[in-house]
Amino acid sequence: MHCRTCGYALWNLPQARCPECGAGFDIRSYRFEPGTVAFACPYCGSQHAGTGESYLPAETDEAICQGCGQTMQVGSMRVVPLVDPPRVALTDTVPWERREQLGLWVAWWQTCKASMTMPSTIGMAIGPHTSLGRAYWFAAFTSFVASIVQTLFWFVCWAGISIASQTAVGDPAGFARQQLVGSGVSMLLAVVAPAFLIALSAAPAHLFLMITGARRGTFRVTANAVLYGQGPMLLALIPICGGQVGGIWSIVATILILIHAQGVSGWRATLAVLWWLLLLLLLLMVVVGVVVVVAVVAAMA
Repeated sequence: MHCRTCGYALWNLPQARCPECGAGFDIRSYRFEPGTVAFACPYCGSQHAGTGESYLPAETDEAICQGCGQTMQVGSMRVVPLVDPPRVALTDTVPWERREQLGLWVAWWQTCKASMTMPSTIGMAIGPHTSLGRAYWFAAFTSFVASIVQTLFWFVCWAGISIASQTAVGDPAGFARQQLVGSGVSMLLAVVAPAFLIALSAAPAHLFLMITGARRGTFRVTANAVLYGQGPMLLALIPICGGQVGGIWSIVATILILIHAQGVSGWRATLAVLWWLLLLLLLLMVVVGVVVVVAVVAAMA
């Protein structure tokens, strides 16, 4: 269980406040795996088991301590890990999965921010029940927003040049049609782009993990890691070079998310994400080498 503001571990704290950044938290906003944690009474320390889908000590805001008989606020109970390492006990949800409560833009921004700055918290939040459909639409929405902003940027550039030169640059009607067509294509690509990510990134990554050893989750966990790793593509909102920077950052974020989501080592996660790209690069180098050798031999003949 980690702070959603700074990522600090919140296990076994006497107060519902992060000691690192001071942000308050409520254990009722987290979900736990049955049998992996206990909940301690803030008065006598008696430990209680959880219940229900979220494995909390009570479905209401209050509970009666079985040790001292006092009424406890569920949100103030200490969460005591019963497994080692304690991070495996957490099945917290990604902010995007709580967009009904947070709102679309807040949930999207918080997920992008976490993916960029605290990818380990995203990885620890991805569990066997994390929705692949919601992760898909997070990646699609990120791509959609970036494409719309890019289109507006180039339109503003064209308008600015036209105003500065006091004449329309090119054909205004043709340019407008071009922008509309480009926007439509960008929207379509934004919807289908996550499918290509699943096929061309998640599938090879999971295949590599299956071949090289044990892993914590199924293919859905790997696919969710790849899709939520697209948070840094928020940088594509920056014209010209933002997409390239965001792409590199996204690869790094995906690797870090995969480490925690699947419980694998850093080198396995890195090779899982990059092995097929390295293979293509090797094949390209071989082809270029063959072409060079043939050209040299032909020139010497």
